[in-house]
Amino acid sequence: MPQLHRRVLAVWVANCFGDVFLLGSRINHSCAPNVHFAYNSALGKQTFHAIRDIEAGEELAIMYINGTNRTRGQRQDELKKWGFRCNCPICEDTSRGRKKEEKRVELFRLDQELATYTRFNFQHGPEDSWKKALKAAQRMAGLQKSEGLLNRDLSISYHDAARYSARLGDASMALLWAEKELEVDRYCVGVDHPHYSSESDTVRQLREAVESSLPFDQSSIKWFDSCDSPSNDNEACAVM
Repeated sequence: MPQLHRRVLAVWVANCFGDVFLLGSRINHSCAPNVHFAYNSALGKQTFHAIRDIEAGEELAIMYINGTNRTRGQRQDELKKWGFRCNCPICEDTSRGRKKEEKRVELFRLDQELATYTRFNFQHGPEDSWKKALKAAQRMAGLQKSEGLLNRDLSISYHDAARYSARLGDASMALLWAEKELEVDRYCVGVDHPHYSSESDTVRQLREAVESSLPFDQSSIKWFDSCDSPSNDNEACAVM
């Protein structure tokens, strides 16, 4: 392959979301991003949403990988495919960076613990396992929020907390966590995203269940049928 062709191909691989976007492909990576991106099938567009207040002059940054609950070493290994080593404040070898990394190690541990509960015990596991899974999901959400990790991984933690609350028959708590998930997805993907519309229907059903005098039956809400959490959209990214 001619050198020019190899160079063009390398630029494509390093800067695409499946396609190359004039502005989106110029956004850099951070392990503590202030922007979330997602493909909106209803609009037929890749969309970018601020997930926290951004100061004037502050660089916009997205997360190229699903790295919220990964350790520094895991994140760096994953980022090798883009040909750089991350030096964001979370990854820097400073006192602050090391303290942040301790929280990421704890998030990874909780993520693995929750995955075990979800994989083996969601449908028919003992009630004690559901209680432990709920506690792990709540702990994850608390850590993610305190660390300013306000992307879809926080939404997934809320989703898990809602599902296990429902599994334990607590419709009120399931509604509380589902409302938190809906709020995160509102600013992560936007109210015009199909996933947000589906979640809105779920919250409505949960609210009706809480307000009714009938016993709560989670099987009546399809959202709880699957043990799969909502997918995270950060599967492709851009590098400059």
